[in-house]
Amino acid sequence: AGPTVGELVKQHWHLSAICNRGATLSEVAGLLASSGRTSMAVALGGDCPPLGLLTEVDLLRAYVDGWERDFTVERWLLIQESSRPALLPHLIVPPTARVTEAAELMLGAARPGQDPCHHLVVKGTGFGWDGVFSALDVARALHGLESGLDIAKTGADQLRVSMVMKPVESVPVCKADDTLKDAIALILRSRQSALLVVDGSGGHLGLLTPRCGLLAYTEGVPHQTSVGEWLRQTVSSDLSLPREIAPDALIVDAAATMTDRCVHHLIVKAP
Repeated sequence: AGPTVGELVKQHWHLSAICNRGATLSEVAGLLASSGRTSMAVALGGDCPPLGLLTEVDLLRAYVDGWERDFTVERWLLIQESSRPALLPHLIVPPTARVTEAAELMLGAARPGQDPCHHLVVKGTGFGWDGVFSALDVARALHGLESGLDIAKTGADQLRVSMVMKPVESVPVCKADDTLKDAIALILRSRQSALLVVDGSGGHLGLLTPRCGLLAYTEGVPHQTSVGEWLRQTVSSDLSLPREIAPDALIVDAAATMTDRCVHHLIVKAP
């Protein structure tokens, strides 16, 4: 039940947008950060496949490893080709797949010890890709359902945040005085998509997410910048907008909040 990924790709241009191979790593990082996307298809030339996939994880690694921001994505992909895993067949979905099926695939692919799955490639019977579908697009799809009946068909009307949230004990922690480079490296090592930032007393200060890393790379933020300083610098940006939700809230309400604020994570907090 619910819309298909193919229908969403047709409705939202950003799902099928293709990055020019001459774009720089920092330009693509900025595009992902501003759109809430976690990956982008890249048009390649020569004897390569017609399209490559650049993800936020790739760009976080580029930032941590010190790659120049003006390096083109085509050159970076070609250099990294031998060490990059092939696109797994189960992460390719037909346009006829329902959004609920896509969500189940993402959850199933995120096995312990593996990188979390935040995107799926939508591919029909043609030669190319139809688009790239992200976890945030699942939330956008739920938010876009027009009636209670549509929501009921997906089963989302019965789900509450407490039923699907990640326990805080399982979220990696970094300190405010840790460097941004070390914190982003921890995101990569832990294969998680958010860090809980704490002060010297263990109090919660906020979240550090891959989007923070994308913005840091785009803006050329020095590696030695502390996490606390970074959070203070972004206090006036959309990264600092409240992102709390109650544990008994419905999943569709969480989806609406994520869509309105273009965020992948919410902090679950009892009233």
